[in-house]
Amino acid sequence: IEKLPETLCELYNLERVNVSGCSHLRELPQGIGKLRKLMYLDNDYTDSLRYLPVGIGELIRLRRVTKFVVCGGYDRACSLGSLKKLNLLRQCSIDGLGGVSDAGEARRAELEKKKNLFDLELDFDNLRDGDEEQAGRRENEEDEDERLLDALGPPPNLKELHIHEYRGRRNVVPKNWVMSLTNLRVLHLFECRNCEHLPPLGKLTSLEDLYIAGMKSVKRVGNEFLGVESDTDGSSVIAFPKLKRLRFWSMSELEEWDLGTAIKGEIIIMPRLSSLSIQSCRELKALPDHLLQKSTLQNLEIWGACHILQERNREETGEDWPMIRHIPDIYIP
Repeated sequence: IEKLPETLCELYNLERVNVSGCSHLRELPQGIGKLRKLMYLDNDYTDSLRYLPVGIGELIRLRRVTKFVVCGGYDRACSLGSLKKLNLLRQCSIDGLGGVSDAGEARRAELEKKKNLFDLELDFDNLRDGDEEQAGRRENEEDEDERLLDALGPPPNLKELHIHEYRGRRNVVPKNWVMSLTNLRVLHLFECRNCEHLPPLGKLTSLEDLYIAGMKSVKRVGNEFLGVESDTDGSSVIAFPKLKRLRFWSMSELEEWDLGTAIKGEIIIMPRLSSLSIQSCRELKALPDHLLQKSTLQNLEIWGACHILQERNREETGEDWPMIRHIPDIYIP
């Protein structure tokens, strides 16, 4: 199926539309704005869907949109600013941010006013229709992505955040987001290939699950990751106070991971960490000693192209084996 019939929009009491997995679907009905009682639009895994009709922005009862496309479709398409009235949204994935060049459009979305939004995905890819000019492909895309993300205000009660294919070199999680996301429990960063440094995620006081994948420009993870100043005035500081699960995947240039050095005062790092997984980090030479020695650590995985780490932590023969042998569940193929 490539297009839903316009007669669908005569079902005025319709509360849910589920077209997930309809990979050939290219358009939703232009009159979808008539479905004023619609609460759930499940349209993920619809790779051919190029745009959403402008009427989407009038569906103020929407609780979930699993793919809110914001580029392509031209005058018939909704924009990023079409999110403005959708203040009951609980879950939303915004797709196509790579084709948006107007930071003002991001401000008009008013994400910071969406108190009910708990689960947000920001995807900075572009349209998949093969026409770069029509898709609005931008020059200086690194700077554009940085300005766009800065302009998107953080929803105040967000619990889960996914960011895909962000092309900026810095601020993959802007400072104002870090300071505001006091309820964030899950953070996944995927394929943000130009970022050279990890953001100060240790300041996220409620974070429990952190997954970082494909950040191929990061060569070193240091104290900036903790969000702790070098001089803490001798006071005690806790970085990542609730983090339980940490995963690094396909960090192909990462060579060094050094946390907590050159900091004055007492610092406690990841006191609740129970699961650590490292995959395809081929240049990483060692893991921080204090993480490996944690009594809370129940699961350690080192696999994929992690040859240096695998040999260093190999059972009985590895240099770091004495530090990890207490961990109940170890997977190092």
